[in-house]
Amino acid sequence: MHIVFNRLFLWNESWRGQRESKTHERQITKVEQMTYKVIRWQTDGTEEIWEAPKKPTFQEMYKLINCTTIERQSGYDKNISNRTFDMWCDEESKMKGDEFIKKNERATNAWITWMARTGHKCMHDDFIAGNVVVYKKIPRSIPIKN
Repeated sequence: MHIVFNRLFLWNESWRGQRESKTHERQITKVEQMTYKVIRWQTDGTEEIWEAPKKPTFQEMYKLINCTTIERQSGYDKNISNRTFDMWCDEESKMKGDEFIKKNERATNAWITWMARTGHKCMHDDFIAGNVVVYKKIPRSIPIKN
């Protein structure tokens, strides 16, 4: 839990060179509690969503992606965010046997869209393989009772 405001604020306000200033008092009390939306895109096209009380650790993402090393890629998908986000995937996904290399369409599309927006390029027909995890913060403001 992260406390955003919980004290008395005093500030002076002067308008257009006026010599007088007014002192205002304002009590702002709220708690901002961060939770995270954790999304897993699987190679079969399914999407799983969880809400987590904290940012997932690498150890937790290893289990979600089913790997031992992870790699960060950038992506853009308006259904996730209006800005670039991080996608976490199996770094060794294309080095496994052919029966294990499966293209993740959703992650590949987000990656290609990000590249088109930012001017980045990749090898022809490159893709992201395996399960991918995306997470984002969800701020929640909770008023404090006085």
